[in-house]
Amino acid sequence: MNADERRSHLLEQFVGCWEKLDGFSVDASLDTLASQFATGEENQFSEKLWRPITQATDPSMLDPL
Repeated sequence: MNADERRSHLLEQFVGCWEKLDGFSVDASLDTLASQFATGEENQFSEKLWRPITQATDPSMLDPL
């Protein structure tokens, strides 16, 4: 596995873990930016779960990190 493949795999794992965690909910009236990433139906508190979305980005953008 080369460096780009390792970087891509690590990023996929990071993004994938968000769906496994609980408590990431957003109220659209309080956070309009996060509400763009909402998934599924509203819960009893008028909140939706959210998660990061895939964004095509040059892998070199991660180099500073």
